[in-house]
Amino acid sequence: MSKSVRSLAAGSALLLFLGIIYVWSVFAAPVAQLLNWDLASVKLTASFMLASFVIGIFIGGLLINRLKAKNVVLLGGLMLSAGILAASATPSGAPWLIYISYGIIGGTGVGIAYNTIITCAQRNFPDRRAFATGVSVFAFGLSTVVFAPVAKHFANPEVLGVRKLLIVLAAIFALSVSALYRFISLPDDEAPDSCGAGQDGATLAEAFRSKSLYFLFGIKFLSDAAYLTLNPSFVTIAGDKGLSDGLTTILVMLTGIGSAAGRLIFPLITAKFGSRFSAAAGCIATSAVILCLCFLEGPAVIVCICLIALFFGGASSYTPILTSDCFGLRNVGSIFSFVMFGYMTTALLSPLLFKAIGATDGTAEFIILACFSAGAAVLALLLPKRLKNAAE
Repeated sequence: MSKSVRSLAAGSALLLFLGIIYVWSVFAAPVAQLLNWDLASVKLTASFMLASFVIGIFIGGLLINRLKAKNVVLLGGLMLSAGILAASATPSGAPWLIYISYGIIGGTGVGIAYNTIITCAQRNFPDRRAFATGVSVFAFGLSTVVFAPVAKHFANPEVLGVRKLLIVLAAIFALSVSALYRFISLPDDEAPDSCGAGQDGATLAEAFRSKSLYFLFGIKFLSDAAYLTLNPSFVTIAGDKGLSDGLTTILVMLTGIGSAAGRLIFPLITAKFGSRFSAAAGCIATSAVILCLCFLEGPAVIVCICLIALFFGGASSYTPILTSDCFGLRNVGSIFSFVMFGYMTTALLSPLLFKAIGATDGTAEFIILACFSAGAAVLALLLPKRLKNAAE
């Protein structure tokens, strides 16, 4: 097995574990009961995690050009383990500490490792970037499908309980990253000071002077708005559209499967038609599906919601490719981290925007989000061509 294949396999396995941080919704109710805290405050942990995840992506993008990739991944993985372990010891008298442990420390660690692994996948397979990125992000998305039912079962106080479960998970992740990190590598990791040597690419300064970077930020902001805004309300939307409680429970699992499937399907589309087409097609399709929610009822709503999740998962695969198509591979980790701030911005601002304009549910919200997705498609089609320096 070649060095590049080992790196991709180890990175994908680690991303499967790192994706556990998105299973916080499973822990929310048991943690609220354990710490005698209101559920809304506990759920806020996810917001801290999201912001810290993107900040971690930025840190990882900087570190990968200064340290060996495997050491950056080790740092991120151990930060996640430390955050989960610290969360298990959160006292009921200071429940807000879980924001720092699981949310900030854990989220930052995941971001650091995530960006490093995705960057390694692209640079180890420069001619098969869509395939390598797809495999990696698929593993990350699959984590929810794999770990959510397991975590839900063992978080039950009669089985294991949330404190003990967090300790077990922290130990498993620490052992996993300690065993696998050594296989993560870049083609030039023997000389980290010349990171990216032999590979083309724009500098970070050149990227900031380019319109392409801000187009990519806009695409990420607008394309992810639909899923990130509607995701907390998927079950409510399904109930309002006439679905039974049993079907809405299944819906949670199906959205996870849909997101994971999108991370596999869109790399195939990208490899055949290019990243711009892939992005534009995904955004146009998202817009159309959201508009269907305005008038559809019953089981068809499940199909629409799963498709929205699928297109969101697809965006996770084609966004890194769009970035490297525009700026080359040399500094793709650092540049991609800025693009991901579009993800964080839309996650934090979109719900506030809809609340401010009074369009927090129903047809008005769907129409606005459909326009957002259509706008992302337009930006993808108008995305300036690759920087000249990135092609040299």
